[in-house]
Amino acid sequence: MQFGPINMVIGAWHRGTLMQEEMKKAAEIAVYHLEELSCVLDKARIAYGTAAIVRDRCPCRSGPRVLAYMCDAVRQAGDLSLTPMAAVAGAIADLTVEALEGWGATKAFANNGGDIAIKLTPEESTCIGIVSCLANGKISHKLTLTGRDGIGGVATSGLGGRSLTKGIADAVVVLADNARLADASATLIANETLVETAEVIRVKAEFLDPQTDLQGQMVTQTVHSLPHRIIAEALERGKRSALQLLDRGVIKGAFIFVQGEMAEVTTGHRGRLVCRINEHY
Repeated sequence: MQFGPINMVIGAWHRGTLMQEEMKKAAEIAVYHLEELSCVLDKARIAYGTAAIVRDRCPCRSGPRVLAYMCDAVRQAGDLSLTPMAAVAGAIADLTVEALEGWGATKAFANNGGDIAIKLTPEESTCIGIVSCLANGKISHKLTLTGRDGIGGVATSGLGGRSLTKGIADAVVVLADNARLADASATLIANETLVETAEVIRVKAEFLDPQTDLQGQMVTQTVHSLPHRIIAEALERGKRSALQLLDRGVIKGAFIFVQGEMAEVTTGHRGRLVCRINEHY
C-alpha cells in the first residue's frame, strides 16, 4: 500500500492461511496513524533533548499513540539530539502488525520502506532480504528468523536511504524487540560511523531537504572511495555504538556495512540470540 510517505508491504497468515481482509484493514490502520501524526508534526520534529522535553513536558504525553511510540524509542536509544521522527517508519509498522496480531495472525510483517515490524509465533519463521548498500537498493544478504529468536523489528539506515544521515555507512541493519527501537537505533549507529576526511562531503541538512527535521545540522552528501583505514575506523565507531545499545538491552544485534566491508554485533556468543546473517546469495 502507498499513502503519502508510506510505502508499505503487509503480510499476514493464521497458521498458514492468508488473512486477506485483515491485511486490507491493517493498511487502513497505517493510514489512520499517519493522519494522526500529521496533526502533531511540529512536536515530532523537536529534538528529544530540548529543554522543554527535559523539563518533563514530552510531547507524547498529550499526543497520539504513534507519537508516544516514536518518543519512547528515541528515549531508549539515548541520543537526545534525535527527534521522534527517527522512529516514525518503525512506529507505524509496529502499530500495523499489532493490529494483525490482535486479529489472530500467527505470522505477520509490515515492511515500511525497509523498516520492518515482525510477529512470529514460536513455530513460524521468515527470511528477510538485507540491502548492504542503500544507494543501489540490491539485496545482498539474507537473514533467517524464527519466532524463538524474539526479534520483532529489523530496520536499516545509512547513506542513500530515505532519510538523511550524519555518518558514512552504506547501511546499518539493526535487530530489536520492535521496529521503532530498531529504526531509532539504526539511525543512531549510522550517524556514529562518521569519520572526518577529505573523501566525505557534508552539507547543512536543509540543503538536501528543505523540509527536514534536522535544520541547521550537518549531514553527509557524498562519500568517495575510502582508504581501508578509514573504512576500518568507521566500522569500529559503529560497532562501539551498537555494543553500547546491546549492553543496555536496547537492541539484539546489528550489521554495519561500509564500502564492501561489514562489522557484526550480535548476542549469539552470549547464548541469548542464535541468528546469523548469511553470505551473498
